[in-house]
Amino acid sequence: MTAIEQYEIGKYDVRLVHIENKSHFFQGNGWRAVVNATSKQEAMKMLQDELQHIKEIESEANDILSGTQRDSKLR
Repeated sequence: MTAIEQYEIGKYDVRLVHIENKSHFFQGNGWRAVVNATSKQEAMKMLQDELQHIKEIESEANDILSGTQRDSKLR
């Protein structure tokens, strides 16, 4: 079964490109993900959790970068 469905998860535009057995193939802005789940709903939840985790890592990295830039200005 092939399907193309459009979703928005946070700031991410996500397309569910293909479902085959238990694999859900997603595509976003410059990335792709394969999620092994029994249902589309479970796959969406797993993808949403992973995107949230990535968002938290990006935020941490930006905080560290800001702190480093601030420290270098003080020297």
